[in-house]
Amino acid sequence: MRQSIINDFDKIYILDLGGESDSANSSNVFDITKGVAIALLVRDGTGERAQKYAVLEGSRLGKYEATASLSVKDTVWRDLSPNTPNYFLVPMSDIGRAEYESWYSISAMFPVGSTGVLTARDRLAVAFDQQELVEGLIEFASAASGQALKTRFGLQLDDTLAEAQVALTAKGPDQTSVRDLDYRPFDRRVFYDDDRIVFRRRKKVMQHLIGGNVALSVCRLTKGGDWRHAFVACAPGDDSYVSDRSKERAYVYPLRLADGAKLDVENLSPDFRDFVDNRYGHHYSPEEILGFIYAVLHAPTYRKRYAEFLKIGFPRIPFPETKAEFDTLSRLGWALVQAHLLNKVPTPLGERLGVYHGKGDHMVEAVRYSPEEQAVWINKERRFAPVPQSVWDFHIGGYQVLDKYLKSRKGRALSLDETTHVGLVAEALAFTISQMERIDADYRAAFPDGDKSAAPLA
Repeated sequence: MRQSIINDFDKIYILDLGGESDSANSSNVFDITKGVAIALLVRDGTGERAQKYAVLEGSRLGKYEATASLSVKDTVWRDLSPNTPNYFLVPMSDIGRAEYESWYSISAMFPVGSTGVLTARDRLAVAFDQQELVEGLIEFASAASGQALKTRFGLQLDDTLAEAQVALTAKGPDQTSVRDLDYRPFDRRVFYDDDRIVFRRRKKVMQHLIGGNVALSVCRLTKGGDWRHAFVACAPGDDSYVSDRSKERAYVYPLRLADGAKLDVENLSPDFRDFVDNRYGHHYSPEEILGFIYAVLHAPTYRKRYAEFLKIGFPRIPFPETKAEFDTLSRLGWALVQAHLLNKVPTPLGERLGVYHGKGDHMVEAVRYSPEEQAVWINKERRFAPVPQSVWDFHIGGYQVLDKYLKSRKGRALSLDETTHVGLVAEALAFTISQMERIDADYRAAFPDGDKSAAPLA
């Protein structure tokens, strides 16, 4: 569409009014969470082409006043040079683009993958545990009116849901359709894996997430802010697993493919496998390759150096010249994978983090962080401590991890497993912070002057 607009109009003026929900300096001019722009598209018959851009930040009232008084001539415009393949009508740097686009992308490395499970009915299809899910399905099946469905589940009855009601009424919930769901970072729930309940099950991909298989999850597009949109899963991943912001959908790539009950087939494209084998003269396991990729994705230098490109497509991965460099990053990345799966979490600060303290009930009433106490309070009596500020602030994708986990349980009493889990997540995040520093040092050693690797275009 952008290319068509560029071809059809002589002059294009884009006034970016901002207003994304995560923007601290730019209020939206409407009561919505998506950014807004004014586009002036001109056909003047002169044959002179120009594409220009300006941004207007500040309060809603300030933007109203400015747009009421501004003219095209009074505005300070920035020239754009939109080009193939995306023809972006925003300022973009081309420095390093050719090199970056010569590397393998995540989607080219892993041929089997898709966006995550999209229920479109989370209040019905997803629950914290199996008992809660089954009870909800039984309540759904016995709902006597459309108003009852809307009140309890936020749903309007359609043909598919009516069919689900009939099936659930006749036979009850099928326990074999209850599956784990990696719902948010470090937040596993369960869902009802049935086409009549779940809008998009992604069965062709999610069927491979069995028996401890690992999947890489990344976003193809991101909207502003720092790029930190990579995580791992070992159960079907939700569409909003990495972020719930507009367009930041999670893609899930299993490391191995199931053949019956076995996971003997690697999910690596043949040309990518040949590239790695030939480059290093060694046949690495899929786990070793994932470890290397995961390390690169968590190197702060990589994230900063290619920030603009990471926002507009699947991440592309450079490969170092030597096997020793690959091996070092692979080991660091695989340790991070294990920590993020909570299989093996070191305690880099030398003490247990997020220990549950206090007396009284376990109800999450209001989540509050106290920097002075290094504590996260869930009510007036109960807290998790110590939680360093850096751990509390840590984000994965669109989520502040601990804040998201606890606030999503507001109004619920935490179980013993959940109180233990919070401490383990705090330790995993502390390890992530220190491991990213180690990764970055080795990444910069492998790529001191930019990432001039010889990976072919893919």
